[in-house]
Amino acid sequence: MIVSARAKCCRSGRGSHALRLDTYIEDAERDGDVELADFFRRAQGESRKGAEQGKYLLKQRL
Repeated sequence: MIVSARAKCCRSGRGSHALRLDTYIEDAERDGDVELADFFRRAQGESRKGAEQGKYLLKQRL
């Protein structure tokens, strides 16, 4: 299970989620929606924190 989770993380195209959120942020900014752009920035930060926590936990188990 742990090895398969690690492999999936490595194959999933690290950063693809962050890049998608960058696009959403740009779209919101282009539309002048500051509130939505800020929301996506916060979501992006939380996603990065979660990814780092996941890497840390997996590293402990390998």
